[in-house]
Amino acid sequence: MSALKVYGQTHSPCVQAVLLGATGKKLDHQLVTATPLSALIRWGVTMPTAQFEGEDWMLESHDILHRMGYSSIEKTQRHKIQAAWQGVLHRTDNAWLFLHEFSLAGPPSPGFLRRTLQNFFRSFSLFYFFLLIRTMTLVVKPPQPEDFWRAISSLGSTTQSF
Repeated sequence: MSALKVYGQTHSPCVQAVLLGATGKKLDHQLVTATPLSALIRWGVTMPTAQFEGEDWMLESHDILHRMGYSSIEKTQRHKIQAAWQGVLHRTDNAWLFLHEFSLAGPPSPGFLRRTLQNFFRSFSLFYFFLLIRTMTLVVKPPQPEDFWRAISSLGSTTQSF
């Protein structure tokens, strides 16, 4: 059994951060693309959801990374994460590209039946997150991509670690 199970889609930047953190700490980990029913009932569709062996579920990527031994993000640096989220909100600007990129990040299961079932359930989370992100873009109205790089560059040096 893996020391850490990460539930989510590799298309999610938060899941990517957790997977990179686990790899960086050389933690034995497993990616599962279909969230277990117990977690789904308890929290709904959320990414990432992680469980360390013998421990309760964790939901927030920064909490999971902190549990791995990474330092917490300083409050003065959190604005960089907020700016990065503007890029996430632009992922659904092109629905076809969003769906295509998501389809490339399929489940790693080698078994045909299991992989087919996981892909079936993935389609629901894909649709949910597409609608969620599109709704957020209507509410937040993030800057267009040409303004995005100016917003990022105004944050200061990008050579610092986040």
